[in-house]
Amino acid sequence: MNFINFIISRINYLPYYVPLVMEANKRKIRSNFFLCQSNKKFIDPYEPSHLKELQILAKEHNINIYDISKLIEFPSITFFCEGDIVGKENKDLPSSNFKFMTSKHIKVSIVCNYEYVMFYDNYINNVDYVIMTHTFWETYYQKKSTKNVCLGSPKYDMEYYKLQKTPDERNMYLTQKYKLDLSKKYVLIIFPKDPKKHHKSNTLYPTKPLLLAMYEGIREMGYNVIVKTRAQDPVKDAELRGDYYFEDIDYYPCNSMELIELSWMVIYFSSSINEECVALKKPYLDIKVDQSKDRFDCINDKSYGFSININVVNSTKSIKLFVQKTLKYYEQMHYQPDKIDSNKIFTNYYTNIIYDSGQDASKRIIDWTISKMGQN
Repeated sequence: MNFINFIISRINYLPYYVPLVMEANKRKIRSNFFLCQSNKKFIDPYEPSHLKELQILAKEHNINIYDISKLIEFPSITFFCEGDIVGKENKDLPSSNFKFMTSKHIKVSIVCNYEYVMFYDNYINNVDYVIMTHTFWETYYQKKSTKNVCLGSPKYDMEYYKLQKTPDERNMYLTQKYKLDLSKKYVLIIFPKDPKKHHKSNTLYPTKPLLLAMYEGIREMGYNVIVKTRAQDPVKDAELRGDYYFEDIDYYPCNSMELIELSWMVIYFSSSINEECVALKKPYLDIKVDQSKDRFDCINDKSYGFSININVVNSTKSIKLFVQKTLKYYEQMHYQPDKIDSNKIFTNYYTNIIYDSGQDASKRIIDWTISKMGQN
């Protein structure tokens, strides 16, 4: 059997899939993408711009593209993310896409950011295996099962994330894609969700004056403000778009990771993006707005990752001064040659997140896949 399958129910899962495709190609294993129609335009693989990206990837990496209804004709190892239940109404039921599989399909779920913490218990009984990043997380979040295979995350496989480019090629690629001057200094703001769409009683959303005070403090220190948001949550107020504004350009590689790579510091509001920051060894500040969840709190370390409750910095003066203080601290810690070695301080948590320092995850997963191919 010389092919593997991927269920494409959400376009934003491509950073987990494409590295596996590229590694499989090295073993002469072809990949099939099975597309699922969605009524949510921002994730729908059939949305024209998304379909175009898929077609470009298919041509570049020798991928076959089919509708999900064809999956039943291709029994093999079949990958998807988070039990393929994210966004589904009843998460305790198997994914509706599983009806296109038989006992000859091996169902393999890949964990995605913090989502498995919320959904793992819903889907573990409906899949055959779960690819987890590290044994550390099995214990920390009590997500243990004989179905777990701890091999790392293809999303953080640096060989494929950086598209196998040399440093000079990488800089040229990023410059051309984002039209940013790499000689300038940037702070990346991962914009908070729109409270009109996502309001939750346990979440304190930052006001416009607080955000503008934060931007002002960053600019006063000689940095440019990059604002990144998701396509489904556009920032309509021009004043809040910072100096450079980005929604999703494409989905492989991950845009937020590339903008993290370009930035000196990242500021976000109760997101699991600290995982991406640690993977790329960039310091961050989490302004905690969600009062009920601490996403990957155990990887925060004051040498590279602060978390502060928004209640503590709830005036324009306090948030401006705290952001400036944090940025100055990180400048001294990470960007002065006579200070600590940034690579070393990230090593412990970095390895716990993505297994073996972000190397060879895709190779390990495809090696494991080959070992399972004869069992179905």
